[in-house]
Amino acid sequence: MLPDIADARVWTFPPNWSARPTERYEFKTDIFTSRSGREQRRALRDQPRRSHRYQVTAAGDDFRALNLFLRTGQNQPVAAPEWTRYAYLAADVAATATTLTFAATPDWMVVGRAVMLLTDSVYHVAVIEAVTSTTVTIDTPLTDAWPTGSRVYAALLVLLNETMQGSHLTNGVTRKSLMLSVFPGSEPAIDDGSAVTTFNGREVFTHTPNWSSDVSMDHSWAVETVDFGRGRIQDFRPVAFPASLRKATYLHRTAADIQAITQFFCRQQGRRGAFYAPTCDDDLKLEATASAGGTTLTVSAGRSTSLLIPGAGGYEDAEEAICIRLVDGTQYYRLITGVSGSGATRVATCSGGTWPVDLSSANVSGISWMPLCRFAADILEITWLSDAVGQTQLAIQSIMTE
Repeated sequence: MLPDIADARVWTFPPNWSARPTERYEFKTDIFTSRSGREQRRALRDQPRRSHRYQVTAAGDDFRALNLFLRTGQNQPVAAPEWTRYAYLAADVAATATTLTFAATPDWMVVGRAVMLLTDSVYHVAVIEAVTSTTVTIDTPLTDAWPTGSRVYAALLVLLNETMQGSHLTNGVTRKSLMLSVFPGSEPAIDDGSAVTTFNGREVFTHTPNWSSDVSMDHSWAVETVDFGRGRIQDFRPVAFPASLRKATYLHRTAADIQAITQFFCRQQGRRGAFYAPTCDDDLKLEATASAGGTTLTVSAGRSTSLLIPGAGGYEDAEEAICIRLVDGTQYYRLITGVSGSGATRVATCSGGTWPVDLSSANVSGISWMPLCRFAADILEITWLSDAVGQTQLAIQSIMTE
């Protein structure tokens, strides 16, 4: 049975933003892989487990209050503000009131969600009973008046980590590293939104890496070897598709950006789902203008041009999907269904629609492969650079067609 957030002690110690707090969404997936490399994936959680990790620095009265809090209730349920999810009151609220007014009610304010009003010395925890486009009704009257501009945070029912590491910088200043684990089922189900961009029946991962950080790309292709430690060896190649693992950092400057990547991850349920992900590399070079209304591209790919042919080089289990990026940000997605020609260039026939405009070196910024992929981990970790800007590090793994 879940504890009641109204009975929980209230955590009021904010994170040290210079230490970069993190927030985690964690799914759980069973993956069964055959000898040929094909996967069967099963989600073990419909909703992710959530947790927050950050550092707290406390001095003076806060030092004494934090130590007392830990000595008397570290292992008890705690009501904690979600420091990165908040909205501002658009009007003064009197004591005993139960209606809060906002310029626009944020998406996360839904019936059943706990909220918290908080200052250094005063707080109020309540549960939302009704929502309109600009107002929220809470279940308990306010005990204090709150002015316009006060922050209203999402409130979480959490349990602190059993062992909390820390250090005293002086006899009156302490620094603690903590983890707050959200009680599963204590908050409304996450709204994972709907797919923004799809192609060939799959969602497309449209986020681009932050190129100020290195993007790593690992390649693997399994080989089975029989080796008795003497004499010759025997190799077997049951896997007909090479895999790639791409790791990149993504910067999210707004709450909408963070919501978009979180919802995408939740729609996939971590490693469970499959989606198309452009490599964002200049994999193919456009060699001639493709006229509007056509379905072909004249391209080159250096010494690997022959591998454009579907089924060549052991790629029969791969979909040769590509992403064509225009200088104005527009993207076209297509499947290569046939290749003709010889020499340094090839003419690729594509399915998925005709070209809406002429494609030339003047308006095409790049052409990338777009393999079918899944996330390589069940954990999405958001590193908060401030209470409004975050970044994620994602590992995306290519898979065989399903």
